[in-house]
Parts: sequence; C-alpha cells; structure tokens
Amino acid sequence: MRLAGLLSAAHTGSMIGEIDPSQGGLSKRGKRCGSMKAGFVYFALVFALGFLLGTLRTQVAPAIPESARLLAVIIELPIMLAASWFFCGFVIRRLAVPPAARSRSLMGGVAFILLMLAEFLIGAVMLGHSLGEHLTLYKDASYAIGLAAQVAFALMPWMYTVFERDPGTPA
Repeated sequence: MRLAGLLSAAHTGSMIGEIDPSQGGLSKRGKRCGSMKAGFVYFALVFALGFLLGTLRTQVAPAIPESARLLAVIIELPIMLAASWFFCGFVIRRLAVPPAARSRSLMGGVAFILLMLAEFLIGAVMLGHSLGEHLTLYKDASYAIGLAAQVAFALMPWMYTVFERDPGTPA
C-alpha cells in the first residue's frame, strides 16, 4: 500500500474501504463505505435534534389538539431544515465525502432510510403502531408535510453538491 492511499483513507474518516494503489486513494467500495458512514452520522445528528424538539413540544403541550399539531410542525419545519443543511455541510466537510453526486446521494439515501426506520420503530415501540397504522398517519396534513421535509433532508447532500460547484461548471 502506498502511504498516500493510506493518508487519503484516513482523511475521509473511514479506514473501512480498500486502498486502490493505482488511484492513490480509496477504491469505489471505500468511497461507498465513507458515504454510508456519513449518512449514518448525518441521520444521527438530525434525528437527535428532532427527537429533542419533539420531546420538548410534547412536554410543553401534552394535550395538543390535532389542529395545533399542524401549526407545531410548521413552526418546527424551518428549524429542522436549517439544522439539516448545517449538519449536512458539517458532515460532508468533516468526513470528506467526495463531491460526486453518487456519493452524496448515497449519503442522503442512507440517512433517509435510517430516519424512516427510526420513526417507524418509535411509533411501534412507544405508541404500539403497526406498519399499516404508521403509513396511514401520512394522510394527515401535518405528517405529510413532515414527510416532504424528510425527503428534502434526504436530498440535501446532493443539493449541497449542486451549490458547491462553480457557476461556470456544468451540472
């Protein structure tokens, strides 16, 4: 192994991948592992904040009527989206996720899958919801808006790539 390849792997925050000596850095598999790790970290940061805000909301107003739930979601939404954008950039820089759309899309996809899984498991464990009951919740406007924000959360790593490019560089 070349020292440059090893340093490149360490710089991406992932020693999981294979070193490709001909490229002097991580192989495709190593880049995928780094993007997946970044997706996990991105999910964990945003989920922790969302869990905290949700807990505060339910403690402050334990008997929120359904109509007020929509208002609460609309108030929380800009906070969560701004925090997601900040955390997305932080993770991309900290873990040196390659600027390729494929790497960033993998990061967002992993984060989205983990977020959906965590949301379902919380509903199942804490509220006793089945998968069908959980999916039915998305008929309500507040849950549908939340889902749209979660899709935006998943697209942010890719959008970050688009905004990073020079104005003269073709997409």
